[in-house]
Amino acid sequence: MKLSLIYRKAFEKDCIELIINAYNIAISEKKYLSNWIENDFSELLGHYVNESQSSLEKSITCKTENKLLSKTENQVKGYADKLPRIDFVYFKIWNKQRYLCFMEAKRLKEKILI
Repeated sequence: MKLSLIYRKAFEKDCIELIINAYNIAISEKKYLSNWIENDFSELLGHYVNESQSSLEKSITCKTENKLLSKTENQVKGYADKLPRIDFVYFKIWNKQRYLCFMEAKRLKEKILI
């Protein structure tokens, strides 16, 4: 197995760990309400991820509500408003390569509340 594939899998595991820890903090501090809309949920978890010591130690940053630029999209006036969005983008640069991990808050919320 290539080193970059091993690294990517470890990175994805770290991202999942960070979001789980963020969720646990939100619940323990009674900050999360089950009737929130998806963007509320995303911002709170993204905040906790970026504030955690673990994210600093792992050099991982989380960005919320990111537009996904398509290389095939016809780029005319107003195209950016129509781009699809992803709730969480985790990123890290290692060995001169950028690693990204994407997550959707709605899917996380559905899985956690079941």
